Amino acid sequence: MDHGDLTGLSVAAIERFRTLRQALRRPTFDELYLAWQRHGEAALASLAPTPHHAMRSVGTLVTELLPFDYSQFGSLPGIA
Repeated sequence: MDHGDLTGLSVAAIERFRTLRQALRRPTFDELYLAWQRHGEAALASLAPTPHHAMRSVGTLVTELLPFDYSQFGSLPGIA
């Protein structure tokens, strides 16, 4: 997205990017993103955990326990 190469992305992925970009467009996130681009993961190392109430405006994490497992695929991820 940053380099304008949209050839491998679906319309839905581009729309999702635009929606999330708008939701996260705040000076704090912009500054953090620029610092990450310049300094990599080191820019994130000193961050304090974000309070729960601040995260509410960003989104919601939903987890569900599945009634089955994936053992038929083996125990080594990425190995076919």
